[in-house]
Amino acid sequence: MFKFVNKKLINNIKTIIIKFKNKLNFLNYCYKGQVMLLTVLILGGSILIASTIAGYLMMLKIRSSSDIINATKAIYAADAGIEWNLYTRFKDSYPQPYLSNGSTFEIVVDEQEIKSIGKSSNSFRAFWTAGCSADGASCFIPSECCGGYCIDEICSQQQE
Repeated sequence: MFKFVNKKLINNIKTIIIKFKNKLNFLNYCYKGQVMLLTVLILGGSILIASTIAGYLMMLKIRSSSDIINATKAIYAADAGIEWNLYTRFKDSYPQPYLSNGSTFEIVVDEQEIKSIGKSSNSFRAFWTAGCSADGASCFIPSECCGGYCIDEICSQQQE
């Protein structure tokens, strides 16, 4: 039935098929290199992003710790606010003081506590004290809060 098929033609077809297979193998090797390159790029990009975020966070921490001058001004402003409020409660009324270093304070008064928030530039620091009512007539300090030492002393001076 296939007696008329030429052996040369069959050999040519086999050669073409072998060449085609070789070309397919070459293309497969090329794609394997692209996958490896893509993997390296993705890993490198993720490491770059992580190190950028870590660097930014460190920069924020360094910036906040290097602003120690304004933080100190804010602490002293908050302390001045507590002192001024306690002075006006137990002694005489006195206008709110002006701080010459440019810092300010804000007082928040509750029935049993005083909170003073000092501000200098972008630094905020706060002090809180408890123990005396707004009219200064009685103390409400719990025994576990600072041992009651300072506030008991103020109340005992007031009652005398």
